[in-house]
Amino acid sequence: MNINTNTWHYRLVNRVFDMYFVNNLCPYMRRLIGILAIMFIGVPSVLFGMAETIVLIMKGREFLDIWLATFGGVFHAYGIVCAIFGIVAWLVVTAYLLLTLTLYVVGKVNNALENNQSYQAWRLKKATKVMSPHYREPNIFIQWCKARHDQVCPMVDFVAEETND
Repeated sequence: MNINTNTWHYRLVNRVFDMYFVNNLCPYMRRLIGILAIMFIGVPSVLFGMAETIVLIMKGREFLDIWLATFGGVFHAYGIVCAIFGIVAWLVVTAYLLLTLTLYVVGKVNNALENNQSYQAWRLKKATKVMSPHYREPNIFIQWCKARHDQVCPMVDFVAEETND
């Protein structure tokens, strides 16, 4: 069977999945039906659930009573699933926005600090302190734990320390 690469379904599946591993019709159709199910059932359900969540927050108990009375039988289960998807979708959107905002603020603060002369002086002072002869090496146990975590065993040099008496 030949599938034309200019058809809408091939372009849709190829945009979402890598078509290199598809060598027969069954995985192709599973992918196509999955994409169509998400597009025509999943996305509207999530949007319906998000709208339900907004109305539930605004109206409260009276909407909940009407909602439970309206959705009976199969639609009751569908409404509950949509509401759960809607709540999860709002949580995901909120988490995404908070993460984006946090990364934006951190980036702005980092750029401001990189351009700040006193911050650069503080970093230079910290680097010279680390390189000073009075700097103590970290604890050997901490070094061993880091090496175990990184799964890399560092080389050890035995150096005699000179004392000025």
